[in-house]
Amino acid sequence: MPLDFRVKVPDIRINLHAYSPLPAERFAIIDMKKYRAGDHLPSGVVVREIREESVVMELDGSKFKVPRP
Repeated sequence: MPLDFRVKVPDIRINLHAYSPLPAERFAIIDMKKYRAGDHLPSGVVVREIREESVVMELDGSKFKVPRP
């Protein structure tokens, strides 16, 4: 990621990552709150997809991955 984008991305702490072959069963606990694909974090970051090894997020139209813990 470019430096100017990295400085905008808040610190994201994934406490728990739950992946399932069924998308409806996938979720992540981020800063002790449960999120699913499509949910917005208070910082404005959007959870786009929960993959087996990471969570895909979006900020200001740019996507990035956060590895599972």
